[in-house]
Amino acid sequence: MSERHSQPLVSICVRTHDRPVPLREAIDSALAQSFDDFELIVSDDTGSAEPVVRSFRDHRVRYERAPDQGGPAITLRSGFRASRGSFLAILDDDDLWHPDFLSTAVSRLRADEAVGVVFTGVVQVVGGRKMRPRQLIPAGKHANFLPIAVRMPPAPSASVIRREVWDESELTYPLAETGLGATTLWLGAAASGWTFEHVAEPLVYYRRHNGQISGRWRSLEREIAVLERFRFDDPISERLRRDRLIAVRLRLAGIELRRRRWQGALAGLRRARADHGRQLRPRDWVVFSGIAEWGVRLCMRLPVLFAALRPLWHMTGSRLVMVRSPQR
Repeated sequence: MSERHSQPLVSICVRTHDRPVPLREAIDSALAQSFDDFELIVSDDTGSAEPVVRSFRDHRVRYERAPDQGGPAITLRSGFRASRGSFLAILDDDDLWHPDFLSTAVSRLRADEAVGVVFTGVVQVVGGRKMRPRQLIPAGKHANFLPIAVRMPPAPSASVIRREVWDESELTYPLAETGLGATTLWLGAAASGWTFEHVAEPLVYYRRHNGQISGRWRSLEREIAVLERFRFDDPISERLRRDRLIAVRLRLAGIELRRRRWQGALAGLRRARADHGRQLRPRDWVVFSGIAEWGVRLCMRLPVLFAALRPLWHMTGSRLVMVRSPQR
């Protein structure tokens, strides 16, 4: 085996959770990259992905069994710990890469050693319809990315990082089963002063579907656990962290209400109000009501409504309330 194959420049961690068909498509999109100095590690916490991985017969593709039902953060840790590359990329099993994704991200990381994270634009795919969301993060380098990371963390599958970012994160904010992996990485890297670079070109296809997990109960609890781990000296970032934490608490309380768990809903409302230090505002009640989540699920059935309802998600004050793939 050549030195290039034994020590790849990039390690790709494909996180999967019992979705063999989209997993195969995600791997195909990675193998179709114009940049080919990489290894691809499929990290799986169910044991169902190994036959799919073995079928590829490509020396760059290998399988890593993560702890049973460890969750997205532990699955990510298993993949990265088994990696050898100088740069690390995340590809969730229901996302796809444009052929130039890796070459674009790697060229930016090579050009400036101060850049720790490069992320690109995304194309959202709903019911086979491709749509590019409104651009909210300016293109270019961001030396102070923390306020953006709190409010709008990059999509995991659209990001490539230096190994040093991962190593530092595991020392200061090690990934926990109760948390979200990518969110912890972004907040830790931004708080440590790493520069983030945003390439606005949409080079990732983010496929939205009802099988995604991050709008569900457990994922909201994980997001709360991550946000509670951090405290920021920067007053703007700290205020945004608290606002985001309150929004997630309200979403969770709203789910309690719709499940007729009255005590849990009331406790969640009280906690959110105590965190606010004031009465809840109309925007907070929109989050609590679950209107946006209802609209998202309707879009899954009627993709033509996707663009029309998108402004409602921005009203919630949280990162697009649409259910997300295993993250973070």
